Amino acid sequence: SSLSLVVKTLASSNDPQKLLQQISSALSTQLANLDMSMTSLRAATGLSSGTVGDLSCDYILAGIPCTALYNIESTDEKTSCIVDALSIFYRSISTVDWLTNTLAIVIKAGVHR
Repeated sequence: SSLSLVVKTLASSNDPQKLLQQISSALSTQLANLDMSMTSLRAATGLSSGTVGDLSCDYILAGIPCTALYNIESTDEKTSCIVDALSIFYRSISTVDWLTNTLAIVIKAGVHR
């Protein structure tokens, strides 16, 4: 994608170590956000929280119906809370995934420099 190309260009033309530090810092923050969103989702679905500080997603979607988010009727407060927690969880997962891929791109660009 064009965003990957921009990251590669920045990593190869600038100091990749500085870029790595910034991405690592952002990734650390997003992992903390992911942990909070997982805790919120477990609380909303009534699942046990498991070990504190454990980023395990085991059975986290067990209390979620197998349907698209926009098809879930949020008529009661509990369902609305689950949908909100699930959307935040999905956003957190996507952000961590994007940052991880960006980190890999910067490392590859730094190695080929």
